[in-house]
Amino acid sequence: RKHAPDQCGHRHTPYTYTFTATGYPTPTFTVHTGTLPAGFTLNPTTGVLAGTPTTTGPSTFTVTATNEVNPDAITPPITITVNAAATTVALTTTPNAGVGVVGVVLFAAVAPSTAGGTVSFSDATTPIAGCDSRPLNSGTATCVTSFTTAGTHTITATYSGNSTYATSTTSIPLYVTPTPDFFQIVFGYLIQLAYFFHLFGL
Repeated sequence: RKHAPDQCGHRHTPYTYTFTATGYPTPTFTVHTGTLPAGFTLNPTTGVLAGTPTTTGPSTFTVTATNEVNPDAITPPITITVNAAATTVALTTTPNAGVGVVGVVLFAAVAPSTAGGTVSFSDATTPIAGCDSRPLNSGTATCVTSFTTAGTHTITATYSGNSTYATSTTSIPLYVTPTPDFFQIVFGYLIQLAYFFHLFGL
């Protein structure tokens, strides 16, 4: 018998392990007790345990190899815990950040793009007003904001996760200029206008 199967899997990620046994006649494999994780099958001839997990949580089972010659070979209890699928967040901003500039847009792209849920934005550890629990649209969450203090701000985007996908977070530095010039102000309002046109499909 080989080393024990990996005890962790991830939802929507293929998993495989091969049980081995020797003897004559050639042994066949069956689940002896318990149940396999949802989405898994055990090939009785090859001993291959394989599948793509469809639900999260632990499953405990044993496998027996039998060839009608006593005694059967039975594994110790095996527990495989399926975790939520991993995600990543990519964070970008529009390049017009100045004190008082209205229309700094924060973009958070969650991969895979099929993940549902929300993204919350913060400035260091302080939630950004109006940017909490922003819904994902085709894997991207956005928020329009402004800043009242100059300097380098650490902007963080945190994906909420759900029963299928794990939470994730990322941060980037954003430099806010002390005093916006005329072009920054105009550009900020144009960005905000374009954002709302896109938001409402105009």
